[in-house]
Amino acid sequence: PFYPQTLARLYYIKVKEGYKYEEARKWAEEAINRDPKNSHFRDTLGQVHKKHLLNETKKQSSDINVRLAIARSAIKAFKEEEEAAEDEAEDNTKFNNRGLFGFLQVCKIIHPNMSLNRTTLEHIEQEHSEFISSLKGDVETKYDFFEWYLAFSKQSFEREDPDYIQKEAEECYMYYFKMDKQADKITLDKRKHRYSGELLHILKSDISVLKQYKSKIENPQSDSESQTVLYILANIICSDSGEQFEKIKEFQARLQKLWLTEMQDRSPEFYLLILLVFWPDDVQSGTTDPPNLEKCLRKMRHSYKSKYQKYIRGRYLLPLFFLAKRKGLQRLIYTSNLHQTDLERLTEGDGSEEIKDLQRIDVQVRDHKVFAITGEKQIQVTPHDRASVCKQGQVSFYLGFNIRGPVAYNIRYKDC
Repeated sequence: PFYPQTLARLYYIKVKEGYKYEEARKWAEEAINRDPKNSHFRDTLGQVHKKHLLNETKKQSSDINVRLAIARSAIKAFKEEEEAAEDEAEDNTKFNNRGLFGFLQVCKIIHPNMSLNRTTLEHIEQEHSEFISSLKGDVETKYDFFEWYLAFSKQSFEREDPDYIQKEAEECYMYYFKMDKQADKITLDKRKHRYSGELLHILKSDISVLKQYKSKIENPQSDSESQTVLYILANIICSDSGEQFEKIKEFQARLQKLWLTEMQDRSPEFYLLILLVFWPDDVQSGTTDPPNLEKCLRKMRHSYKSKYQKYIRGRYLLPLFFLAKRKGLQRLIYTSNLHQTDLERLTEGDGSEEIKDLQRIDVQVRDHKVFAITGEKQIQVTPHDRASVCKQGQVSFYLGFNIRGPVAYNIRYKDC
């Protein structure tokens, strides 16, 4: 099957004759026929149609109906690729997200706002508005995917994801949901408050968004889990940035109320907040019966496995927060607020590193597992560098949190 796939790529990338796309399509379909379950062969077919579509848009005399027909073929190919990738994800392979991204690229290309004049735009809206509108739900779903995907992980410890992924996903979303150009940035920011993953992602580059919508942060509209997650995450990050939101007992009460309902299928973000807000310090918890953090961590890892694992398996999980030498909410440092040099020392340095604002905690290693001792509880913590856990004994480390749970950074043995 690799031979026809290679031929398909050769035709649509290198050949210049007009029949190139038809030949490329034929060979891409032949590759699929030989191995229907291979998502990468289906991606080649989607790329053929996408390249054909781009070529058509460059023609002055291009027929809009021809363009939309090609777009439908591309969308079908990318959706079928996504379905095949979902099945492949059960194996020990990295998830192929090119079908989701290719779908967004095609939707961006065919949107009337992309490059057409107003007269043509009005005509297309009348003739094809139903088709364009039918894409909006899938555009939003796939945009959401890349928001949390990029917020919680990256390609590997050494490699970042290309900037164009986030850029093109956002541009496509803007075309389908925000037609007012002057309001584009603000309306997108407001929408991002709906999802904790998106909130984390945008705050990575711009804390001012939270300050701009402070009234919404201070007054959540409901006690639902999603609203509570958003409300508390926003306050934690604002507190780390110097804003005075010292309401830790209120947050503990809100989370405790939700914790006691024992709902199924909760998000990893909810359990992350439980760990952050109830992680023991010198200040007594504001609740009389705080959540069992061992149980919380088990639930968090189960939730992560069911919601995220197959999509970000094999990728590096980004640290979201670190424990600092402070009290209340300000003991939680948002990773984006750490100096880049300190972050590099945390993730790349040896156990001799000292990070000024972070709190080293003393723990023990048993059976090559790291346990944080909190009162009578022992919480297993994942070592960032597994090779640094070489024997039994007392160690210290800097505590971080990713979307899967607590992580031990910069492990140092006491007897070294």
